[in-house]
Amino acid sequence: MAKRKIHLAKVYFKISNAKTINRKWFSRLHEMFVTTNDLKELNNDKYVLSKLAKSSNKKLNDVMIIINAVEFVSEHGETTNRF
Repeated sequence: MAKRKIHLAKVYFKISNAKTINRKWFSRLHEMFVTTNDLKELNNDKYVLSKLAKSSNKKLNDVMIIINAVEFVSEHGETTNRF
């Protein structure tokens, strides 16, 4: 397995309740460790999405999350494993 760099990043995302018809989107910011800045990969990663839902005090099954941007703050080594 290839080594991937670990970055502390600011993740900008939108969250809304998935159970309602008229969705109201809320913009949020969360600092977390990520291994990439590819938005497609992060939007499909269940680990990252569950961390973002938990930071908003919601369950992943109850919300929709869209990651808008990732801004790297610093680098913290390399990993071959998931967090």
